[in-house]
Order: sequence, then structure tokens, then C-alpha cells
Amino acid sequence: MRDSETHLSIKFIPSVDVSKIEAHAFGLLGDIPVPFPLEKPEVCKDSSSGINCPLKKDQEVEYKATFFVEKTTPALSLNVMWDFRNEKDEKIICVKFPNQHWAGIRKYRSQDVKHRMQDALYDYSRIFFADKDITQVKARVYGILIDIPVPFPLEKPDVCKDPDDGVSCPLHKDQEYHYTTTLFVQKNFPRVNVDIKWELVNEKGEKIVCIEFPARVE
Repeated sequence: MRDSETHLSIKFIPSVDVSKIEAHAFGLLGDIPVPFPLEKPEVCKDSSSGINCPLKKDQEVEYKATFFVEKTTPALSLNVMWDFRNEKDEKIICVKFPNQHWAGIRKYRSQDVKHRMQDALYDYSRIFFADKDITQVKARVYGILIDIPVPFPLEKPDVCKDPDDGVSCPLHKDQEYHYTTTLFVQKNFPRVNVDIKWELVNEKGEKIVCIEFPARVE
């Protein structure tokens, strides 16, 4: 439930001596790991973790942690990946397990929601003006999950090299352009309400246009 604590306990046996441990937690959105901020990622410095460093080879230890599920966490089911890394940034252990957060469903007006089925194509179109001459244009798409922008892979991110997007490079200052593209929503993408951020950037990485809109994968 939102506004509540989640408790975690993981037992493992290190295969080598370990002097330093850092914990990393991720929510798996499809195949994309979304970092989950931990209050105390340095395990050896956390007195409540149950871990005493250094760790000895072949000796079992038990890690304990508690994290708080904020009110702003969206309602979704997803797998969680938790890994521990040593002083060389090598993985000591990596575990995946299903988890479910019910944090209240954000309400959208029906006209604001883009309904899309999994394993379907989503067409996107945008008219914009260039505020200066531009030689290169790249498209970037993100799903905003718990205020974290998760990159969404595009088949043709280079706008100038895509003959079907309606944009011819270079772009000229104060001229209108009509950008059109298609996004494929795969079957393994979870059913979720999410804000989409779509942006076009120039050769310097500067934003030409950036919009956000609510969407729902069904």
C-alpha cells in the first residue's frame, strides 16, 4: 500500500572475500531497469542491514532493508531486481522477484488519454518551428515513472535520416516542420498509466521541441 513500508530480507554466500558492498534496486519496466533510490545504498555503513564488513568467502550472511513506498508511486505490477556490488563494482549477487504496489490510480480525462493495445503501433505527429538553423535532429522518447525518465527505444532516432518522418535537414530558422513517426508498443511492455515525454534535440543536444502527455498501455 502507498504510504507504507516494505521489508526485504536476502540471504547469500559470497564466493570471495568482500570489503565493501553497495546495494542497487531496480523496477523492471518491460526489459528496462528503472533505478529505485535507496536511502542507505552503502551496506557496510548501514547498521540496520545486518551485514558486518568485511565479508568472508563461503560464509552465509543476511541482508535486511526497509524502504518506504511514497504516495506518488503509480499503481502497477512489476518485477524488482536487487543486486549487490563489491569494491570493484562486480556483482556479488543479483535477485529478481515479483512485487506489486497499489498507490492509487491517477485519474485522466478521457480526451487526454491515448489508448493503445500491447503489440500495436502508435502514430505520433507534431508541428513545430525551428528558432535557428539546425543541421542535425535526434528524437528521444521517455516514459516518466515515479519522476524518473525511462528511455524508450526508437527504431529511427535520427530524424534527418528517416525518409518517412516528413523532416528534411538542414532545418532553417522560423520555418514550420511537420514531424511524423511510429512507435511500436511491444507485448512485454506492462499495462500502466504513464506520462510520455517526447523531445527533438539538435546537433548540440539542445532541445528543439519537448512535450509531455499522459498515455495508457492496455
